[in-house]
Amino acid sequence: MGYICGVPYTNDSLWEPFFSKEKGLIESVLYEVGKEDFYPDPKDVFRFTRVNPNHVKAMIVGMDPYASSFIQDDIRVPVATGRSFELKNVATWQQKFKQSSLQNILKAAYTELTSGNASMEIIREELREGMIYIPEPPEFFDGLESKGVMFLNTALTVRPDEPGSHIKLWRPVFHSLVRYIAERSPECIWLLFGRDAREAAEGVLSGNPRIKMVKARHPRLQGFAEDRPFRDIAGILREVCNDTQKQP
Repeated sequence: MGYICGVPYTNDSLWEPFFSKEKGLIESVLYEVGKEDFYPDPKDVFRFTRVNPNHVKAMIVGMDPYASSFIQDDIRVPVATGRSFELKNVATWQQKFKQSSLQNILKAAYTELTSGNASMEIIREELREGMIYIPEPPEFFDGLESKGVMFLNTALTVRPDEPGSHIKLWRPVFHSLVRYIAERSPECIWLLFGRDAREAAEGVLSGNPRIKMVKARHPRLQGFAEDRPFRDIAGILREVCNDTQKQP
């Protein structure tokens, strides 16, 4: 494990070249970020380094971490996990969580698995009745990640209750990270969700004719599932559902 300004990252031989090259830049960003409270928890800032950069099959790009939090054992805990669109306080699809992004990601996964569209109420009912199987949120994200899907935001931190507050700070690091992953995993499919993610990544990726980009509206918007944002990773989705269902 390596550390930059007290923030840990996986410093194996796969990620060390990136952090060695960009150490000064990352230090300057973390210095500014560290002047105030920030989300997610420091241990989750570089969550992406737990994925092998040489075998990234798909990259799901969001804007920045959730800026909200919740109370657990009298302690305020960030909702953000270090993975784009994941919520730390959502353990089951049956929870009545309010974040439309995660709801619409479930709807989009359902669309690819069933070739149909449905409301959250119907999807929840079908999950309860065993008519369809989609792993619960933690296993859903873990399963996709284990198959080579990386979840990344254009900014790795955010000021509490101020969405978008660190985007400009992280942009140079994000661009360098995109180039690093694109070089190491040239067959990676880039799923760019929302205008901010597209604008942040397109400029770096568009010059490479080998790069495949899937562009969709932001998951918080109605109609995200109809964009079929997961059409190019439908096979991975099915693998995750089948593998998780077989576990004892």
